[in-house]
Amino acid sequence: MTISIFGNSDYTPDSIPLKIMPKLSAIFPDITFIAQDPNELSLPKDKEWWIIDTVAGLKSVRLIEMDDLKKNLPDQVSMHGFDLGTHLFWISKLDKNLKIHIIGVPPDLSEEVALAQISAILPSLK
Repeated sequence: MTISIFGNSDYTPDSIPLKIMPKLSAIFPDITFIAQDPNELSLPKDKEWWIIDTVAGLKSVRLIEMDDLKKNLPDQVSMHGFDLGTHLFWISKLDKNLKIHIIGVPPDLSEEVALAQISAILPSLK
């Protein structure tokens, strides 16, 4: 399994997934974690795309399915708000068979808590 990691190492609230990526790799050696830039997306070769990214508004790490994400996108999108969620929305329109799963990480969690909560979710993924 491969999991894409998104974030911005220069912006603290968006850096947690990238900071804990080496620890996740050590704990889960059978999973390949790849840091990606949302503006240079490399789509998965299979029909399942697993992602870890910061998601504002969450209180704890949680699994978000694309249908949940579609329900929460704003009706109008400006370039200011054009982010990974918007990219994923358009990608899901282009490839209706692609299943997108996001492990959302709140921006205000500590690295230790984020690592523990993500580590609790990963073993259940198929």
